[in-house]
Amino acid sequence: MQDDLRKAVFCLRLGMEGAGNHHLATFLQKLSGHLARPDIAAATPLPLLLPHIQALVEAQERGDYLRAADLLEYEIRPLL
Repeated sequence: MQDDLRKAVFCLRLGMEGAGNHHLATFLQKLSGHLARPDIAAATPLPLLLPHIQALVEAQERGDYLRAADLLEYEIRPLL
């Protein structure tokens, strides 16, 4: 999961939107599966994570890939 996050950040920062979005989708899919496990979800601060996920979605909708990369690297990754 962390590897996909790093790859998404790297690609999005370099303007490689296709690859960045692919790694982002893979990361989010793994995060969703991760949070579905009760033993792991209890240790993940979901209430703290959700606003950043919402901001990530909004950045993606605007095509603001640098903001998306910043959110992934500086806001979401430290919470995982």
